[in-house]
Amino acid sequence: MKRLVFLFLGTVATAMAQISFLDGTTVELGEPLSAVEAKAKDKALDSDNGRRGVDKKIMTPPAIFEFDSGRLWRVTLLQLQYVAPSLRPFSEEWRNFVPIGERRIKTQMTGVDFDAYLAAWRQQAEAAGKQENVDYWIKEVGSTVMGRQVGITLGPRRRFVGTGKLGGDTWLFSFLPESQSKYFPDLPKGTLKGVIVTGDEFSTRNRGASGSREEFAFPGPANPALAGIVLEDGTQLYFGQRQPEAESLVGRQARALDPRPGAKVLGEPRISLGALDLLFNAERLFGIVYNTVGDVPAPFPEDWKNFTPIGARMITKSTSPEEFDAYLEAWEARAAARGMAKGQHFQISRIVASLGPVVTISLQPSRDPSGGLAAWPDVWRVTFQPFGQPPDRVLRVQSMTAFRGEFSASLLRGAPPLKQEMQDATGALPAIELPKADLVLPKLE
Repeated sequence: MKRLVFLFLGTVATAMAQISFLDGTTVELGEPLSAVEAKAKDKALDSDNGRRGVDKKIMTPPAIFEFDSGRLWRVTLLQLQYVAPSLRPFSEEWRNFVPIGERRIKTQMTGVDFDAYLAAWRQQAEAAGKQENVDYWIKEVGSTVMGRQVGITLGPRRRFVGTGKLGGDTWLFSFLPESQSKYFPDLPKGTLKGVIVTGDEFSTRNRGASGSREEFAFPGPANPALAGIVLEDGTQLYFGQRQPEAESLVGRQARALDPRPGAKVLGEPRISLGALDLLFNAERLFGIVYNTVGDVPAPFPEDWKNFTPIGARMITKSTSPEEFDAYLEAWEARAAARGMAKGQHFQISRIVASLGPVVTISLQPSRDPSGGLAAWPDVWRVTFQPFGQPPDRVLRVQSMTAFRGEFSASLLRGAPPLKQEMQDATGALPAIELPKADLVLPKLE
């Protein structure tokens, strides 16, 4: 393995916002790529799965430096024995992980020692007037495969365009997973393996159309309900979330809709949570099924696309087709008031399934992955099911499903959708492919 020799150039910086290595080298979030290349004596390469020419990285034994548009925005510390004890990349002292008394972040730190340090860090943040879930947010996940991970997001946060996820400056502490312990026999299970720090100010990902770093909010009114889904325990899920992460958060594994060998069903893996089903395509969350309609269905970051209450009108489990049509009429009027025209920004179709009607609303695309050859929409699909026995049987809303078109890998590869007959054929947007297997309505419990 190539050994990195840091060359420190110039006088030691007096600014506190820096990461220091034991040989005297310092780097700062936002530092120009050329300056870090000079210090590392290496050239940056395009990041894997990144934006060519935009996302670059320099890989060294002690650290990985990642750049966005020529600025350092993420540092992964792989070998803490080469890093100075004070992790101080931010100008506000409370945001940093510096020694607190005899406690500090260090190589081969056990989970118990880290928890003790984190408790002291919380106390220090509180002494600085900062509150958890107001000024910072801590989330912990873990599995035998991925290991324990503790993520800390520092405010102010912004909502990521295209996902609805809230994010900001972050720390991520990763611990040695049980699955890798045999490769590190001298290390206790759960030993601190690496530290990642990001400066959101220097990231252009998931911002508005301009990509400006000054754009800290998605277009339209802020709405806390737009962060995908927030479960009763506070767990946050969002479109585009990776399947392993979602599985870890909810404590369940995704299962295939169609278990037949070689089945090719769009969004085939799903996690069933009773009131909700989570649908995945290419290991990304791209569909949310509301089985118990009652919560405000607002999974999209674009407010106009959501089925939030309009005056006294809202969609519930007891909503009839006629009541739904009345809501939909009010929804169209609200969309029109926000500049969204039927046939241009959305279109509505109806088909008749074996148990009842299915209403599909195709919405203005969240992304055009084809370079202008086609546009794939976001979609709402509302199904109805009969309740009661003849002659008193009535139709009621059975489920509502929201699809995020940009996270359907088959569509992103340019595969054309299946043709679908639509009552309203005046619009220009194509309908998303809806597999027959997914139209089968489950029996009532």
